Amino acid sequence: MGLDMYFKAKKWLWSGICNNGQDEPAKQAIAQALGNLPEDWEVQEVVCEAGYWRKANAIHQWFVDNVQNGEDECREHRVSPEQMQKLLAVVNTVLEGETPAEREALAEEHLPTESGFFFGNLEYDEWYFEKLEHTKAILEKALASPEGWEFYYQSSW
Repeated sequence: MGLDMYFKAKKWLWSGICNNGQDEPAKQAIAQALGNLPEDWEVQEVVCEAGYWRKANAIHQWFVDNVQNGEDECREHRVSPEQMQKLLAVVNTVLEGETPAEREALAEEHLPTESGFFFGNLEYDEWYFEKLEHTKAILEKALASPEGWEFYYQSSW
């Protein structure tokens, strides 16, 4: 119970005529690994968990405000590379504070905590900054991912 946050990477696997069959070996390998699929079923998409947070309410509120048009409705939303870069810049700005007081002031200004139904701590403490470091790592990996992957954010509370 509480705020769970998911960051998914998705890749569409095209049919042979769309990309000269480049995705066919992956589609066949996945279908074989799954086993016993009906003959007319076709693997079309790969979904990976690229990130997960628990009660990182400031990050969640950033997604609500900047990706979900202010609507906190627990639905999946596509996150563009530009949005990921924007969040990474905000996280880096907060993490660049040299003293605890400076980091807290930057956090309050750029990435404030947000209350909600079991959304977690509202303090700018060690856990808050660990969640920012975690977010930074997730975003850097996503931004460095191979071409063809799309990213989605979804929360559950």
